Amino acid sequence: MDYFTEAVEVAVKEERVVRELTMLEARVVSVKTFLELLEPTTGRDTEAAGAAVKTRKEVEDDLAEVLRQIKELLSDNSFAGIKGPPLGRDGGQR
Repeated sequence: MDYFTEAVEVAVKEERVVRELTMLEARVVSVKTFLELLEPTTGRDTEAAGAAVKTRKEVEDDLAEVLRQIKELLSDNSFAGIKGPPLGRDGGQR
């Protein structure tokens, strides 16, 4: 495999990782906002507060899944398979 082909593969993978991370960041922000809205009222043990606690647990599980996906994306973005010096502006052609 030549350097150009490897560079294209890396660029495609980087684009996918950036797109996924952007999407996951948006999910994290929405989860945090949702958690803030679910803060149970202190001193009230109502059915609504119980539902909020259950929903909060589900949201925490979703957030854990998002973090797992981020770690997976970051580990997939390894440059270990590339051999040779980094490509310059001319695409490695001289």
